Amino acid sequence: MDSAVRKYLAGHEAAEAKLALPLVQRERSWAHVLVVPAHGERMDFLEGYRAAASAAKGHVLLLVVLNGRRGDPEEMRARDLECHRHCFEGGDTEILEFEGARASLRIDDAFDLLVVDRVSPGRCLAEGEGVGTARKIGSDLALALWAMGAIRRAWIHGSDADVSLPRDYFEGRATDRKVLASLAPFAHAESGDAALDAATWRYEARLRWYVQGLAWAGSPFAHHSIGSTISVRPEAYARVRGFPRRQAGEDFYLLDKLAKLGRGAIERKSGAPLFIRPRASRRVPFGTGPAVAAALEGAPIEFYDPAVFEALQRVLGALGSVARSGELEALLRVADESALGEALRARGWLERAQQLVGSYPSSQLAARFRDAFDGLSTLRLVHALRDRRWPSDSLEALWERAEFLGPRRHGIESLEARLDYMRRREGIGLGL
Repeated sequence: MDSAVRKYLAGHEAAEAKLALPLVQRERSWAHVLVVPAHGERMDFLEGYRAAASAAKGHVLLLVVLNGRRGDPEEMRARDLECHRHCFEGGDTEILEFEGARASLRIDDAFDLLVVDRVSPGRCLAEGEGVGTARKIGSDLALALWAMGAIRRAWIHGSDADVSLPRDYFEGRATDRKVLASLAPFAHAESGDAALDAATWRYEARLRWYVQGLAWAGSPFAHHSIGSTISVRPEAYARVRGFPRRQAGEDFYLLDKLAKLGRGAIERKSGAPLFIRPRASRRVPFGTGPAVAAALEGAPIEFYDPAVFEALQRVLGALGSVARSGELEALLRVADESALGEALRARGWLERAQQLVGSYPSSQLAARFRDAFDGLSTLRLVHALRDRRWPSDSLEALWERAEFLGPRRHGIESLEARLDYMRRREGIGLGL
């Protein structure tokens, strides 16, 4: 067993990871594992994985973490308990209990369904916990199963209950061992509700705007952070100590840590996307669901001014020069620009760069800069630039100025066509 995996399972795993032992004792194994947190869902969400599981080479374990929280709305609580009855009270269900953890196992032609109980009385998640804890529980159990030889493919796949996977989802993952995480392409489906679809597609366009702006600026953190798209190698998952127990943003923090493990650590796949069902939701404090809910209530969905990415490109280019030369002059010249200098000082970039240059040889500076000025630091700098000089605006107001989207953007006017253009730039070949 990999030393990082052994250390993680010995001291950092969720209690439910111990359920791996009674599962392995039943002499069952699977080619693939897919981890899905489920909260306030109806059982038909399982249909979103059936086609991909049926087409997979080897049997799939669908590992669902059924979770609830104290104080959930009555309707959401009722859905959770209905899912619990369906998963734990059926005649063809086997109940597993080990050291306080509880799960049910049901064998199916398309996939085996393993459901972890964090929703029945006395088992709900603690106050302040949320989807991050649920992802951690499921992924830690998947890691333990892989370490015991019960999962044959060296990937922990993650998804969500509002997702439909493409048929080839489980195939075509990177064989290069430098790739530690693989991000599936995604798109939001059409619901038939015009207002909901428009708000959802606008928010998706905002996500792509940011990632493509980062890529153009030269950021090594130019990737989407969407939990339902992430597959991670077990050893890498253990090295970064898994998902944090956060109510939201757990996907962002996991990928931020993985990206620091080396150039090319995160693969962005292209091709047929997984589809996410549009819905307005308050289940998490921020993200697509809350943003769409706010938009339906009249709040604008705004985009970063392209000048922000132009400024970021100058900063990252200057840091590259500093890393090669070991001299600060290039960064100091950029900092002489008033808006940039204010933002760099406010976010501590200039001071931190000075410290690193004084502490490490130039041969180590590129890696040190990547660690110090990570995805979170980059986002904070972008916000500082927005707040001090270049305020955000609507997609319509900024589209023609977005040089980072390339010259073919000219003449594209509707929201649907613009989103389709950005999707295609990421290798997703579909229209709305």
